[in-house]
Amino acid sequence: MILAAFIAAGCNDAPPPVLIDTHWSFTCRVVEGQLECWGVLPVELGDPSELEATSISVRTRNQCVIHGGTTTCRGDTTNGVNSAVHGLGRITVGVDFACGVTEEEGSLVCWGEQVPVEEAFPGSIVGLDAGTHDVCVIVEGGDVRCWGNQGSVLEVPPDFEPAAQVAVGSDFACMLDAAGIVTCWGPEDPLQDKPLDRSYALIDATETLCAATSDGSVECRVHGFEEGEGTYAPSEAYGELVGLAAGYGHYCVLTVEDEVFCAGDNESGQASPP
Repeated sequence: MILAAFIAAGCNDAPPPVLIDTHWSFTCRVVEGQLECWGVLPVELGDPSELEATSISVRTRNQCVIHGGTTTCRGDTTNGVNSAVHGLGRITVGVDFACGVTEEEGSLVCWGEQVPVEEAFPGSIVGLDAGTHDVCVIVEGGDVRCWGNQGSVLEVPPDFEPAAQVAVGSDFACMLDAAGIVTCWGPEDPLQDKPLDRSYALIDATETLCAATSDGSVECRVHGFEEGEGTYAPSEAYGELVGLAAGYGHYCVLTVEDEVFCAGDNESGQASPP
């Protein structure tokens, strides 16, 4: 399994590129270098066929794509996110900000109206993710560091196992360690009432936290819901996955056979791939 092999390899290798992402009302994926989106897109994102994309990140008002060594962000023109940035190997979009990791130095850089990090954070970053107001990174060796804007700072608890992946949601963050254990923290911790109790290969978060096992079975949690309302029981095993995207009451997965499966809220068609 691609993702399982990455977890087993430890925490010093960069995670695979993000090939599928989702938010409130729409989902996008990378297929043969092109973008394919479905649902209701809240902003005009331009012609997706213009890009030879290798990775993607979406948020309510913006979409950023890595293509040919350049990161292009499109969507809302008022929040400072739209730009073309060169030399990034990984990208993540929050609300009114975006952050990326430079390919050569492994440093964190952010831009936009509500940046959580004013100055570049140097060196050896192997993973990152952004939530509503926060961005968290994994540095070489598995330590997690987080920054926030608008008064939000997700303090990382001590004594964690080294992280292999990190996922940031709305006022919470989660990490996945090399043993496949998911741990979360923050005021909206989705595991506070019902932990995840299997071994997992992949995690993602927005308002919802979702985790996938090595055979592609997905289950999700949402903070503060009554039993059964914000808890998604383990799904069928979709098979070997190369991507998991958690939305607001829905999720989508991308398999190694290039198939997309989605489940959950589908009011805007965000869980109905073409």
